[in-house]
Amino acid sequence: MADLFGRRVAVDIGTAGGSGDRIEGLRIHVRSRRTQSGSADPATITVYNGPPAVLGRLQDRSTVTRILAGYGDQLTQVVYGTTVVGSVRGPEQRGPDLVTTWQVLDGGTAYAGEPVMRAWVGDVRASEVVQAVAGDVGVPVAGLELGDDVTFPRGYFASGGLRRVLDDVTSAAGSVWSIIGGRLYVWPKGRRRVETSLVLGYGSGLVERPAKVDDKRWRVVALAQPGTLPGDRFSVDAEPGRGRYIAEDVEHDLDSLGYGPFTTTIIGRIDGR
Repeated sequence: MADLFGRRVAVDIGTAGGSGDRIEGLRIHVRSRRTQSGSADPATITVYNGPPAVLGRLQDRSTVTRILAGYGDQLTQVVYGTTVVGSVRGPEQRGPDLVTTWQVLDGGTAYAGEPVMRAWVGDVRASEVVQAVAGDVGVPVAGLELGDDVTFPRGYFASGGLRRVLDDVTSAAGSVWSIIGGRLYVWPKGRRRVETSLVLGYGSGLVERPAKVDDKRWRVVALAQPGTLPGDRFSVDAEPGRGRYIAEDVEHDLDSLGYGPFTTTIIGRIDGR
């Protein structure tokens, strides 16, 4: 369903690496949050009057939900994750509509999978450990830039869940990590993940007055920016808060219906602080 701005939200339901069934043209609401915490990023999806045969697949633990959003012909992947066990609700009757709601975790399969168990004897670099443990749990490495690719001179023993191992290694390397769209990204702590051309002002996306969170961070709310991710550098061309920032937390609130929300809220740290 599109409004005057050409907003679009689509849901693909299928299996990892395979084709899926697309739901579009119905009312779809998605709320997703991304952080630099190293935990699986959550999203809640609501579909009105969706096809029962497709939505019925959500109960299968191998099912992957992919959310795309954008304007006109430009769609960007916002969510890619597995269903949270026990989260599927519906279809429930709400007035004239049958409504189904569920939650997904981006990278949820990797977090919940078998523990990592691998050992190195002698010198091993942090980048080698990251690539190896990600490969062990089947998570592709899409971006790997460490603040300091430190060497563990006495070897390294990786044991436990993926999150524990990556927290340990990236912390030693002055970096942060996140699984985004089923892929692993690592970048230096306090620095940008990627450079973007995103400039937000009252005539270019801002829908609320920027608000100061603390001495280093500001909160901005804009028309939906589906491609914005933690670690991205962006600019605010408005008062108060004019300046350059690095996104820390990003929350998308996306409704395909014309009068529903279609916004992105960003907590940004002042670049260089």
